[in-house]
Amino acid sequence: MTTPAVSDGLFSNRVPEEIWREIFRLCTDSRIGPATFNPSEAPILLTHICGQWRLIAHDEEYLWTSLRARYPSPGPDDWRLQHLCNWLQRAKRKEVRLHLEQYYAYGSQEVSALFQLDTPGERLMPQVARSVKNLTSLVLIEIPQEELVSLPDDSFPVLERLVLPTKYWEHGRIWAFSDAPALRRAALEPQIADPGFMPLPWHQLTHFLEFWETEKRTWECIKQMRGIRYLAMIFPRVGKSWRWPDERLAVESLECLTVNLWDYDDNPGFQPEGIEFLRHFVFPRLKSLRLVLQHELNLNRNADWDLIEEFVDTVRQYKGLEYFSLSCANMTGIDRIFEAIPDIKTLDVHLRNQNPKDLGAFFEALTIVDDGPFQQRPLSQLKEVVIDLSTRNLCRKHWFNTSELACSEMVTLTLRNFLTSRLTAAEAEGGNFKIVFYGTDATLIKSYVAKLDDLVKAGLQLETNLLPHDNEDHECNCSRWWIYRDPELKDWPEVLGMARAPPF
Repeated sequence: MTTPAVSDGLFSNRVPEEIWREIFRLCTDSRIGPATFNPSEAPILLTHICGQWRLIAHDEEYLWTSLRARYPSPGPDDWRLQHLCNWLQRAKRKEVRLHLEQYYAYGSQEVSALFQLDTPGERLMPQVARSVKNLTSLVLIEIPQEELVSLPDDSFPVLERLVLPTKYWEHGRIWAFSDAPALRRAALEPQIADPGFMPLPWHQLTHFLEFWETEKRTWECIKQMRGIRYLAMIFPRVGKSWRWPDERLAVESLECLTVNLWDYDDNPGFQPEGIEFLRHFVFPRLKSLRLVLQHELNLNRNADWDLIEEFVDTVRQYKGLEYFSLSCANMTGIDRIFEAIPDIKTLDVHLRNQNPKDLGAFFEALTIVDDGPFQQRPLSQLKEVVIDLSTRNLCRKHWFNTSELACSEMVTLTLRNFLTSRLTAAEAEGGNFKIVFYGTDATLIKSYVAKLDDLVKAGLQLETNLLPHDNEDHECNCSRWWIYRDPELKDWPEVLGMARAPPF
């Protein structure tokens, strides 16, 4: 017996519409990330099978609640724009997540539309705002800024999450988000977050990622964040035109803090100016702290011991700290940090300069030694270590072979000693220990995993995560790789757009 084709309508007519709707929902649930206009994927594919499926798909609101669309500069033509608006309108009363990205097409290459600021605007965003009033998540990458300037302050009444990685601002103020009553999370680039350029409802934000230009702006904005729980910032070089106030501001609600001192850290060695921010704020409920440096930590090589002790004492004040992360070229002196954070449960590190000596020293500093003349038990409450193996040298392969160096005998021995000691201690307490690897080099990650097979069989928990990598752009953005690893951002996948990677 020959089964009739779905497209002839015979089979589909015998299946109740409710069943098709449920099948269509499952098609979208199995997808990773938002839907696109790709005709070979749901939901567009479902509209190309037969007339009945098209009617059902167009009427099923759930299928149209997310979209990621990319357009060449100067934006979508009238037909594509109408197609976009029709998509959004099909969601009807459902909450919508929207990601829009514009690029400049030149020959066979795609160039960022960032430099196309003189292109005509006021076509895309006004129509989007009119088409959907139930937008809860919005990501805008390289959308011409004059598009936003034209929007009124009541454009997004239910918007909860905003990601706007735009670097330059030349077209006036943005009022579109100043009166967004539901806005709780925002991730922005410099200048955009200045209250003079884009006012935000600071008092209601719970999560904020921004890359500040001046200390003055930092102080003024944080003073208004009465409910902030997650705060991440990149600081520029020290400004000479403004002095911090002679007071300390208590941020009672903050639980997670990332201080990215990439541009402060202009020379090798520990830069004491980089902790100026920590001097002027108090975080009594802080549970997670991340420090990102451009060069070495080198706490043992700086001549100004008073400032180093102040930095260590500042970290020591965070009594409730459970998660600590450090990113730098090497970690000479990290044992001094360990002394200040004895009760953390998760240690997250990114060693960008992966040479055997640095990696071996790091693992040795974490190894528990209970017998012999030299005994140490650092971070006795540690239950998990997260290691990012990504390296800028992937963009410069003539430097050295990172896989060979990172998996040298020295590194393998010290890593196994460290994990064996932690696994033994965890078993004695009736618990377990976990190691998580992140990286952009699949071969490098596999080489580590191969060395730990017997420990996994003995009870070690092991997790690996391969990150997306752009050989041309990844090096200049390595100061933001921590965004992939931050556990507090797992439920905010849109923010990965700030790392210059696929945002979902």
